Amino acid sequence: MTHKIAAVTGANGFLGCHIVTRLLRDGYHVKSLVRDKLKAQQLPELKNTELVEYQLDNISSIKKAIKNTQLLIHAAALHTRSLAQKKQILETNVTGTENVIKAIDNIDQFVFVSSIRSLMTTKKSLITETTPYDFAKFDTPYGSSKYLAEQTCLNYFHSHRLPLYLINPAVIIGPNDLQPSYNGKLIRKHLRQSVVFVTPAMWSICTPKENIHYCSLSSSKTCWCYF
Repeated sequence: MTHKIAAVTGANGFLGCHIVTRLLRDGYHVKSLVRDKLKAQQLPELKNTELVEYQLDNISSIKKAIKNTQLLIHAAALHTRSLAQKKQILETNVTGTENVIKAIDNIDQFVFVSSIRSLMTTKKSLITETTPYDFAKFDTPYGSSKYLAEQTCLNYFHSHRLPLYLINPAVIIGPNDLQPSYNGKLIRKHLRQSVVFVTPAMWSICTPKENIHYCSLSSSKTCWCYF
């Protein structure tokens, strides 16, 4: 029996591990793209996958890693609110995404894991999948990097007419956040009472399960956006 091949960047991350688990359950042969195979081997979620080392700043290594892939899910990103890391955020999230796209030869489907922050206009506004990002009102390094990466994906995939899925998760909370993620760290600090949550705004929350459902879809439509 021949299995379809799926490649996942950031497979060793919080959401990435959940994506891999779902793809394995759906019968895919999964390539887990990681920077360090030795560290990734410690994760039980990646045990039954093909671990492949790659670098987001090296197009050749990406091209080699995604060879013969039908489904490509780009979930790797640098998630931090630090203004001091603006350069690194843009290099990883924007230039890294550009490199992934440049490395694509022939795939059936591409999923880009973006963020709800790429849709922000003001901190108190209601948003939808079509809300334009407003640099003047809500310019953060992470949010703007995800918006710019989305535009890169849209420009390429509209011109090549390949199925593209954009996923804009809100704050992801769920099991197996072991590293932990940025939001996981914040919640742990709150539980230890070193940080007190006081927020006048609506804080949108989702689970990994709500996001991974869209990562193995297939459709004849060229571009879908999920919020």
